[in-house]
Amino acid sequence: MAEAQVFFDNPVTGKRQIDQTFKNLHLITKGTAEATLNAGGNQGLKYVDLTFNNCKSPLLAIYNPTLPVAWYRYSFNGTTWAWRVFSSGNSGTFEYYLFDTNPPPLNMGMELMNAASEVTFSLGYRPMRVAGVLMEPGLGNYAIGSSAQKFAYAPMRSGFTYNQGPGPGGSSVLVVTTVSATQAISGGVKIAQISTDAQEYNPSTNPPPTNPPTQTGSDWLILDVTGW
Repeated sequence: MAEAQVFFDNPVTGKRQIDQTFKNLHLITKGTAEATLNAGGNQGLKYVDLTFNNCKSPLLAIYNPTLPVAWYRYSFNGTTWAWRVFSSGNSGTFEYYLFDTNPPPLNMGMELMNAASEVTFSLGYRPMRVAGVLMEPGLGNYAIGSSAQKFAYAPMRSGFTYNQGPGPGGSSVLVVTTVSATQAISGGVKIAQISTDAQEYNPSTNPPPTNPPTQTGSDWLILDVTGW
């Protein structure tokens, strides 16, 4: 059976853009949420849990121009995925965008399906638009496009560090987890850091971890969600 393909120019000199085998990420759902729940051990830190069903290969992107936010923790059970989104304070209302490779067939417009009758591309859904990739960026502002565009972001690799210092108990030790976070700015994004967890240890009865894992670098996928 011949394979359906869509090219930029022509099958000889053009670059193949769409075919019936590669599964494209489409926008499945979007919505708003707010990080208002208090995270234990760290005053001022807020979080919210986002849960989605019927996921296959999901990617969650966030847009928040108010404060840096980060989803540092996620879990899944079968096709149910959950993300915990952290903010250094009340995040205000932020927007989330869930992309996945399994949009339900619409049976209208142009749709490409594979041999298993799974949709690989559909004009009835909004395809994920990659505006840029930031590999191990330092803290600061990064221009991605124009001020007329709107950029959401998703970590491809989350940087985190564990910092130890004196605890509130006098002889105790406080271990604080700091992770990379991102905030939307005009025409781009701001890379920052927030503390997502703080645990107090008593060295004599409950010593803190020695040589905890640290991943200082972070990589970010920047998505264009203008008009969405």
